[in-house]
Amino acid sequence: MASTTLSDKAYIGIKELIRNGKYLPGEPLPEEELSRILNMSRTPIRVALQRLQEDMIVSIKPRMGAVVATLDLSQLCSLYEAREAIEGMVARLNCRKAINVSPYEELLCAYEATAEIADPIKRDESFDELNNKYVKLLSQGCSNSILSKMMLSIQEKVHSLDRVSHLIPIFPDIGAKERMDVLRAIISRDEQKSENMARQRIRNCLKRILDAAMPH
Repeated sequence: MASTTLSDKAYIGIKELIRNGKYLPGEPLPEEELSRILNMSRTPIRVALQRLQEDMIVSIKPRMGAVVATLDLSQLCSLYEAREAIEGMVARLNCRKAINVSPYEELLCAYEATAEIADPIKRDESFDELNNKYVKLLSQGCSNSILSKMMLSIQEKVHSLDRVSHLIPIFPDIGAKERMDVLRAIISRDEQKSENMARQRIRNCLKRILDAAMPH
């Protein structure tokens, strides 16, 4: 248990160091240095680096050790393809579950109210909170627990990439509108439309990333 706790702390600590710019993309992550900074042995550091490699934040190379990963667009495309399929099915299953639609309506109203906030900083902060609620609501409303866990897992990977990459563009207003469309489809209990809108939202996200990475 102690080892797991330490590796969790190391995982969070290393991710924060990367997020804060202590280590930039392509730079090495020396275990000895990380051990000294985080005040722990190298064993939990090594475990944490393996986990971060699974999140595509770190790349572990033979004879070089761990380095901060550079964004691999082919991997990113694969990640978003999986995300599209999973979130599409999750949205569809939210329509099948016999639950009160009130939470979806409340979240939709919150999105609509936030869209009217004039201050862009406050609006973006509010959208960020609502986006987390959106993921949680759809995950909880899914009747398939495996798909629900997969959605949360892939969301964490995407979130991690958002934090460490300057390439991924952020369009809070556009993203909010797309989520609102999904919520409206779920509220109307339209399975096909819910899945289509959820899939289209993810495709749009990927297109914005690729447009930023390879401008015409």
